Amino acid sequence: LPGSKTAPPDRGAIRSLIARANRKGEVLLCAVVTSPKALEWLEPALCALVNSTGPIVGCSAQVFESAGDAVAGPDPVTLVAGVAAIDERVGSIDLCVQPLAFFQVNPFALETLALLIQDLVEIPPESPLHVLDLYCGGGALGLALASTDSRIQLTGIDIDPRAIETARTDALRAKINAHFVAGSTATSLSKLMAERGPFDLVLVDPPRRGLREQAIEELQALRAKRLLYISCHGPSLARDSELLVEAGYLPESLTPLDMLPQTPHLEWVALFNRAI
Repeated sequence: LPGSKTAPPDRGAIRSLIARANRKGEVLLCAVVTSPKALEWLEPALCALVNSTGPIVGCSAQVFESAGDAVAGPDPVTLVAGVAAIDERVGSIDLCVQPLAFFQVNPFALETLALLIQDLVEIPPESPLHVLDLYCGGGALGLALASTDSRIQLTGIDIDPRAIETARTDALRAKINAHFVAGSTATSLSKLMAERGPFDLVLVDPPRRGLREQAIEELQALRAKRLLYISCHGPSLARDSELLVEAGYLPESLTPLDMLPQTPHLEWVALFNRAI
């Protein structure tokens, strides 16, 4: 890096370096810095990484001056060098991977996860299957599922507008008739129920903390026949499973996936059926 290994204090600092990769070995790198001066200091190094013979094909940056523990902010990123996004193929469709939008970190295991979800979902022989994808991110799991059968009518919600824009673009590319909304479930769900519901299946893939109590109440009000819960944190899933049982959802199956090999972390796929 120019000058020294760390930016001078009066120029700001690097808050985080976030990488995204696909199975072809292409890597996107996004540097989140605390000031515009830090970005000026870092730009030559980011350009050099893209121009090298390594796997990094694109470098972006974001200035995020807020205090706190967040590794990145809500603003768009600025492309510094190379490409702005890469593609990953999941099932029969190509999905866009962007620097800060959520995407599963292990694309090899993502394929296995998508196939498992497809195996667990039952589509009625003569009627559509209305699927609601909560915490959908860029829509990878919902779109992979919808691509398998034209009878699946997909609706997705996520609070990150960047991820929703990616999901909409990927749905158009794959010619999938899906509807994605940027916003919280608290403000969007009642309107979606009126316009797109009722829903037969709900996919939930929440952050590590799991579902909030309000989300459990909303799931109970939806009265979907089946619920697929994808969890990256076993204790959160165990806590939420008890609440889901109280809300009328009974567990049918639980499948672990080794999403992060050689770590103690597992991805869990839990299938619930509504009992009442």
